[in-house]
Amino acid sequence: SLARHTRFTCIGFEHCKFSPAYTFEDSPIARNRVFVGASSGSIIQIGYRERTVQAVFRVHDGPVTAISATQGFVVTASTDKFVQVWPLDFSAPFLRASHASPVTSMD
Repeated sequence: SLARHTRFTCIGFEHCKFSPAYTFEDSPIARNRVFVGASSGSIIQIGYRERTVQAVFRVHDGPVTAISATQGFVVTASTDKFVQVWPLDFSAPFLRASHASPVTSMD
């Protein structure tokens, strides 16, 4: 299974603005995703409400060390020395920036 053979390295929550008048079940945040980085270089996408794995994307050649997510894109960093900006479907990076040494965190 995914959990038994994977070392999880970081987590990012998709950010969404919503009115406080919503109940949680009706709010846009209930449809958001959680992105979990793995030592395999993969991102695991989890439904916030369902708490089930929706997809797994291979995005780096080294462990994913940081994730930042919004309603429009996800930024990932890795020990493979790259920071990448992805669309939410992870089809192809919008931007791929190379660094001189492994990237271990982002602000």
